[in-house]
Amino acid sequence: MAKTRWFCFAIALLVIARFCNCEEAVLSQKEQDRVSRLPGQDFDVDFAHYSGFVTTNEKLGRALFYWFFEAAEDSASKPLVLWLNGGPGCSSVGFGEAEEIGPFHIKSDGKTLYLNQYSWNQVANILFLDAPVGVGYSYSNTSSDLLTNGDQRTAKDSLQFLLKWVELYPEFKGREFYIVGESYAGHYIPQLSQAIVEHNQASGENTINLMGYMVGNGLMDDYHDSLGLYQYIWTLGFISDQTYSLLKLKCGLEPFVHTSEVCLKALDIMDMEIGEIDQYSVFTPTCVANASQAKMLLKKRAVGGRVSEQYDPCTMKHSKVYFNLPEVQEALHVPPGLAPSKWDVCSDVVSENWKDSPSSVLNIYHELIAAGLRIWVFSGDADAVVPVTSTRYSIDALKLHPVSPYGPWYIDGQVGGWTQEYDGLNFVTVRGAGHEVPLHRPKEALALFQAFISGTSLPTPENSIRSDKSELVGEEIETAAIMVMVSNSSHHNKEINVRRRISAIYNKREEDFSALKDYNDYLEEVECMIFDLVDGINVGAIEDKIKRYSQENAEQIMVNRARKAEDLTAALAACKAQPPQTDTDTSSNHGTTAATAYIQAPRPTGMGPQPVPIGGGGGGADHQRYYSVEDEAMLRIKAERAPRAGGFSLEISKKRAFEEAFSCIWV
Repeated sequence: MAKTRWFCFAIALLVIARFCNCEEAVLSQKEQDRVSRLPGQDFDVDFAHYSGFVTTNEKLGRALFYWFFEAAEDSASKPLVLWLNGGPGCSSVGFGEAEEIGPFHIKSDGKTLYLNQYSWNQVANILFLDAPVGVGYSYSNTSSDLLTNGDQRTAKDSLQFLLKWVELYPEFKGREFYIVGESYAGHYIPQLSQAIVEHNQASGENTINLMGYMVGNGLMDDYHDSLGLYQYIWTLGFISDQTYSLLKLKCGLEPFVHTSEVCLKALDIMDMEIGEIDQYSVFTPTCVANASQAKMLLKKRAVGGRVSEQYDPCTMKHSKVYFNLPEVQEALHVPPGLAPSKWDVCSDVVSENWKDSPSSVLNIYHELIAAGLRIWVFSGDADAVVPVTSTRYSIDALKLHPVSPYGPWYIDGQVGGWTQEYDGLNFVTVRGAGHEVPLHRPKEALALFQAFISGTSLPTPENSIRSDKSELVGEEIETAAIMVMVSNSSHHNKEINVRRRISAIYNKREEDFSALKDYNDYLEEVECMIFDLVDGINVGAIEDKIKRYSQENAEQIMVNRARKAEDLTAALAACKAQPPQTDTDTSSNHGTTAATAYIQAPRPTGMGPQPVPIGGGGGGADHQRYYSVEDEAMLRIKAERAPRAGGFSLEISKKRAFEEAFSCIWV
């Protein structure tokens, strides 16, 4: 009997020891993933954050990289939110964390961080995931995996990641869980949500307690996405009537991922007509580090006051610098042997070799609405990649019953966008935001996220300050509006004065440099100084730098000022000498038959004139040659597909002459 007792006691000790060892192992791995401090971080934070890898396929060696941030306050009571960017092939760390909703954003030097005052971890625990393998730091020991990614495997691996991740962080088992993202994550998110619901039903467990998801400017249905895109850019006047008809004819039923050659040619024409604007945010400056003329346009537009003082169009470039730094990779627990040879925000290898991509996910929406998930869809209305028109067409195709009227929602007494609630889905637009809503409208995006997580409606006329018609509140609103105007005017004038002063000193020209890259670097350095002076950052050091530069380059500064005066005088003289353009000067661009067809084209009651049909009986020889999709010689544009945060557009690399800055229009 005594031997039996001792034997049982020994077995019990072994079981307890093994259990303790497992707990210590889990704790050890979690603590190993804790990030203590990042390079370029000169401030303290009150929250913990972790980064590392979770293996999703042991046999093939697939592992996904994550970066997790605890909520800034009371993380134990806050929900868990997974953020996904799209592409396919774009990094949630490079976009979502570093320039959108994460706490740590990167300054223009690519080495220094600053704290994002609108970080979403003020509301929830935020988990960023780079999926599939080949994106960001995520890797596979089987090289062919990078060539065989697709929607199905991405959803499967992401589910495996979550199941293993909650084992490392057991405090989040059963915690309220939401998925949020944008762009091609319009595929990822409903597909992953479907996989989670099916797993929970099959296992009888609720380890991943999915409560809902929210998608921004996301792909939902290829047909409606394309229809809405072409209508949007035509309505804004970006493309001609002929190109609008061409796009509908040749690209109307095209899939997003595997686009035909004939559609690509039509898209080439579209991009050529649109020109060098940021299609991800059509009313803000584009990042133009490699185009001197566009650099000047950037300066001119910034003075125009259309962009907030904190907006930086080159954030993607900063991420590419920062996440390639060896010390950053070490801090994020990326071993040298696993780090990619060149980290990038989007992987061309992944996007160009994407396999399965369904033409629509609307059927999954119906399924998940029936499952009772909270579903919100939001759209920045200045996006020409997956525009608001595309989203509205897709939502309309769901045939949901509206339960609230369509109308504006407010933030700080101003219209933040428009919204409507349906039976099973909320639709929200964000006024003035582009493809990456939190980048362009961070305050509005945070308010939207708070409303989604809490399950409350955004402030509308019925529940906002504007519903109070009393004279007192009216006066307060008017006073607040005046204060905002004065504040904006003050900042605007300050920027103008700074730019005038700096441009009079840093006035070198392209011919003063031996290489175009050196000139572009010089322009970017000047632009950074201007932004910092306007925002009151490192003012003393910058002023000392300007003083030294003025003393060391005094003679050249004076010479360049004289040259600039001569150029402007010549440009003005050329403008005055140019004869006015008459109707006959442009007759070759517009065929008589095409114009007649345009005017006489039948149209539905209440509709304005519609675009000229392609091949509609004329337009002149030049017109036919330009728009014919069978004419290879005129359509040899091979635009580089450069997805940005799940991009949908084609971008054309162009070099403009610096002298265009002194054209009559610019003057």
